[in-house]
Amino acid sequence: MNLIQPIRTAFCAAALISATLSPLALAESPPADMPFVPSAGGRNARLPLAEGKEIYSHICQGCHMADGRGGSLSPAAYPALASNAKLAAKVYPALVVINGQGAMPAFGTLLSDEQIAAAVNYVRTTFSNTYADSIASGEVRSLRPAGQTAPTDLRGR
Repeated sequence: MNLIQPIRTAFCAAALISATLSPLALAESPPADMPFVPSAGGRNARLPLAEGKEIYSHICQGCHMADGRGGSLSPAAYPALASNAKLAAKVYPALVVINGQGAMPAFGTLLSDEQIAAAVNYVRTTFSNTYADSIASGEVRSLRPAGQTAPTDLRGR
C-alpha cells in the first residue's frame, strides 16, 4: 500500500502540470509568414527554418549525413552530395527537392521557395562543391508543378 501512494501522487502531478501548460502552449501564435507542416492530432505546426545550413541540418542530413557523403543504410542508399557533379545545374537539385526522386520524398509542399533556394545554394557551395551561381526563390517558384501553391501541408508526391 505504501508503494502505490507515491506512484499515484506522481501521476496526478504530471496530469496537473500537463493540463496547466497545454492551454499556454496553444495560446502562442507563430508569425504568419512561416510555412505549415502537419503535427500530431491533425494540427499544423510552423517550420521556422530559414538558413540553408539550418534546413540541411534539420531535414537533409538525416539521410545525406552531416558531411554530405551520403550513406548506405539497408535497404536504402542515400546519394552523396559532396563533390557531386549533378549539382552543377542549379535547377536539378531544386527539382529533386520539390518533386522528390527515387526514395527521396517530395519537399515541395513542406518548404517555401525561399527555403528550397537556401538549402540548394548551401549544398552547392559546401561539401567540396564550388558552384558559384545561386538559384533565386523566383526560379524555384517557376519549377513547381502546376497547382502546387505555398506550402500548407505535407501532401507528398
